[in-house]
Amino acid sequence: MSHQAGPPLGVHPALTQAIHRMGGSVANPLTPLNAFFPVLLGLAQKYDRNVGMGTIFSAIIPYSIAYSLGYLILIVLWYFLDLPVGFGTPVSYP
Repeated sequence: MSHQAGPPLGVHPALTQAIHRMGGSVANPLTPLNAFFPVLLGLAQKYDRNVGMGTIFSAIIPYSIAYSLGYLILIVLWYFLDLPVGFGTPVSYP
């Protein structure tokens, strides 16, 4: 049995999971716990010894902002065009 913690929004759980995954994909490159961060830092320091965490993060932030805006536009279009999220999975409940 599922429990809802707020007012009914009429959004299918598959859409909320897709939004959650998109948000995670935007934020994952901005964490130093990323598995590839030491590799990226080592590769950058091979060419410039002054590169540090701040340099890497400041280079990644514009991409994260662009991806978040792109995902926002995609979700809004997906919702208002009422496209299915998956096979037989609607965007909203009738």
